[in-house]
Amino acid sequence: MRSSSPRNRRSNRWSKAPFRAVRPFCVGERTAAVVRQAGFPVLAVAPDAEHLFEVILSAPDPGPILHARGSESAFPLAERLCAAGRQVGEAIVYAQLPQPPAPEMLALFAQPGPVLVPIFSPNSGRLLALAAQGARAELRLVAISEKAARACAALPATLLQIAARPDAEALLDALVARA
Repeated sequence: MRSSSPRNRRSNRWSKAPFRAVRPFCVGERTAAVVRQAGFPVLAVAPDAEHLFEVILSAPDPGPILHARGSESAFPLAERLCAAGRQVGEAIVYAQLPQPPAPEMLALFAQPGPVLVPIFSPNSGRLLALAAQGARAELRLVAISEKAARACAALPATLLQIAARPDAEALLDALVARA
């Protein structure tokens, strides 16, 4: 099992059979903490799916793997693991549904002046690129990863910085440093 989002806080549901034998690989320390809190022994933690791919391949084959992921995926983990000879199933367990830009955000983009914007994923970078077309604001972007930065690279930003690590804490540290 690969967990990529700590959204499900009902840990009791997962601590009963048949899930008791699950030994997860996780993306991110926050996800790993939630998985451990639910009572599972985490096999390994990686900062993103690309690194997790390498971690899984370097570990002894754990047998069948379930890749539990969101509807948007920045890296084809299950496909790559299958190509490498691992037995992998895939389940989409959550969706990041696009929301229309808030009127307050559009108003900020329409006026001159600095606007500091966090980019948490490639998908949110693509959505920002659509929402900020024609922006008059001085966009200062801080992305969680290089892939997230590339998704909004076409925007006329005066700053496009990548966080020191691909996690929310490092992203927020970078934002505070730029504020």
